[in-house]
Amino acid sequence: MNTLKRLLDHRAFLEPMLQDGWGSGLTAKSFASLIESVLESLFANLDLKSKGYKRSALATIFLLNNYHFVLKQCRQLGLGALAGTAVEEKYEKAIVRQKELYRESWQSCFDCLLDTTHVQTGGVKALTKPQRETIKEKFKNFNAEFDANYTYQTACTIPDAEVRSGVLADLKAVLLPLYARFQEKYRQVEFSKNPSKYIKYDRVTLEAALDMFFLGAVA
Repeated sequence: MNTLKRLLDHRAFLEPMLQDGWGSGLTAKSFASLIESVLESLFANLDLKSKGYKRSALATIFLLNNYHFVLKQCRQLGLGALAGTAVEEKYEKAIVRQKELYRESWQSCFDCLLDTTHVQTGGVKALTKPQRETIKEKFKNFNAEFDANYTYQTACTIPDAEVRSGVLADLKAVLLPLYARFQEKYRQVEFSKNPSKYIKYDRVTLEAALDMFFLGAVA
């Protein structure tokens, strides 16, 4: 973005030179097309850098942060009016897509909470041994997945409060009801002699843990 700011500072000098065809190495024929080209290159650079993350959720947060920052700067500098709205629209769509990808990165956690055990009036019917083992595995796998996400995602940041709030709200809207139903269903069912070994969270403590995400805390 510093490059763009410097270009804007020297617009009066650069614009006539581009129109006159100065700079054989430049494909841009106008100042507007030069700005568009820089923004396109920035987009490609960010995508390339994101591939250095081993965890897809962290790559998504990296892109979300940077796309939002670029879009915000474009609006503050009036680049949409200068270079056309197509570039801003590209970043807007990319932000929406990264939010979708972030939710998708939680699918393994969601899957742990999907359950088809038959429920009768008054509670869950007596569980067979395979069913009890399945429930234990579901809680165990959920805890492992969630704790791993907690470790990595409390250590990174989303600086913009509105973006952070939106990302967490979207996640909570799916995860909290799923977990609450699953946890409540088996809270008073004897699937283990030591249920507290498996039921690590309730809805309140799970939401409190989510509220620590993206603050840059030391895990």
